[in-house]
This record gives sequence, structure tokens and C-alpha cells, in this order.
Amino acid sequence: MGFAKHLGIRIRLLPGIRALRLLRSHHFGRSAEERESARLQRIRPDNLFQPSGFTVPNRYPHILREVKALVQDAPRPLRLLSFGCSTGEELLTLDSHFPGSLMTGIDISAPRLAIAAERLSSLRQQGRLQLFQGASADCLPPDLPPFDIVLAMSVFRHHDLEAAPARCSHRLRFADFEKTVTGLAGRVRPGGFLCMTNNHLDFTETAVAAKFEPCATTRHDPRNPLYGADDRLKPQPERDIVLFRRKEQTGPVSPGPAVADHRRDISSGGITSGPTGQT
Repeated sequence: MGFAKHLGIRIRLLPGIRALRLLRSHHFGRSAEERESARLQRIRPDNLFQPSGFTVPNRYPHILREVKALVQDAPRPLRLLSFGCSTGEELLTLDSHFPGSLMTGIDISAPRLAIAAERLSSLRQQGRLQLFQGASADCLPPDLPPFDIVLAMSVFRHHDLEAAPARCSHRLRFADFEKTVTGLAGRVRPGGFLCMTNNHLDFTETAVAAKFEPCATTRHDPRNPLYGADDRLKPQPERDIVLFRRKEQTGPVSPGPAVADHRRDISSGGITSGPTGQT
């Protein structure tokens, strides 16, 4: 990150400046998305991770191509969960990559879900899409069958951490992340996949990671400083694990990093970033 950009982020994070900026954006933002992002940051609902709802269609094509190849022999229809589905572009993209699949979307923002519901009305009418407002997998019906693929793309992050402060707990707490990702992981069927990218929190330091094996990596993005279980900044890796397969065997979960076997680098320059501070 360049010095000028780093300094700019530091300045806008000063408490008084940040509060005034959010107040202005909440009431006078140029777009509904800017106003909603500011509202969420001001009220700070429980379990808020990424406040921005920025999204575009087909944002991670290299990752979805890899997942598609890995599930080509899985029984159809596939069951997919998009955690942090925002206004629905990711769900539309998933429908194009996995035609006929049964999809579920979760988002913390009611206004964004309303846009998604309208945009995806045909899928809902076909009975292939369910939308839930919530901040974790706890909002899902307990009897919902497990998923073949669970995605949390650019969710476990906060743009204020791009400046790489020594600790992340003023914006994200690893304990909240671990609880949330454990709930999502529990919704993945054995042999299914958990897909995460653009994270600021290290999944391999969670206890539930022992139930998964990494299977794909991408080059580490310096805008994504990584934090560990102690909420402290970690040495930055050369690559980020973006795709995990749930192990077929069952058993008790023990703390420790996931097994680092069967990784394939699928790095690509195809990730689309949002406006400054809205990756």
C-alpha cells in the first residue's frame, strides 16, 4: 500500500473524523449503498463483519471455476449457501455457474435483501432460492439439509483494517469470527466445500479447521492483512487458502491448523475491488 493511501486511511480513522464521516454518509450519501453501509457502522449490530455491500457479478471467476471442477461428479441439484449475499449478484453468478442448483442467501441488511429478493424473483418463484436476514447460520431452519458449497466471499473483513493496525479487535474480534465460521462449517456436508476469500481473519487458527483440508490458494492481497486468534497482526503469507474441503470422516474437533495437503494455486487478477474502503 502506498504511503499516501496509508496516511489517508489513518487520518479518516481518527475518532472524530470517522464519526462525522459516517454521520454525513448515513444521511447524505450519494447512493443507497453508501447510506446503508454508514448506518450499519453507526449502529454496529451484533456480529457485523463487512459493513460494505459492494458486489458485482462474477467477481471471483477463477475460484468458482475451481469449485465447479471439484463438484462436477456430485449429485444434482447442488445445494449452495451464500453468506453475505448482499443485493444478489453473487447468487446470480452462482446460478450461471451451477445451473439448476438450490440456493440460500443470508445477509445482515434488510434493505439489501429486499433488492436481492426483487432481482431474483424468478428463482424464488421456481422454488430454487431462499433468503434469510441474519448475521450467522443460526438464522437458518435447523432441519435444512447440509450444503455442497458454502461461500463467504469478502465477508470476514473490515476496510478500516487495510491500514494493518497491530490489533483488529476494535473492528473485528477473532472470537466472533470463530463462532460464526464454525456455524457455517457445520452446514457443509462431508466432502463439501467451504469457500472464503478477502479475509482479515485466519480460518486455519480455528478449532473447526481440523475438519477441513485446504485445496486451493491464491496470491495474498496486501490489502488483506491477516489476524490470528489473539486478534494480533500476523506475518503476511505469500498465498491465501481460499477453498477447503470438509473431510469425510467424523470425530471430535481438536485445536490446530488445517492439514496443508492437496493445495493448488489458482491465482488470478480477476478480483474486482470496490471504491476505496469497500473491498
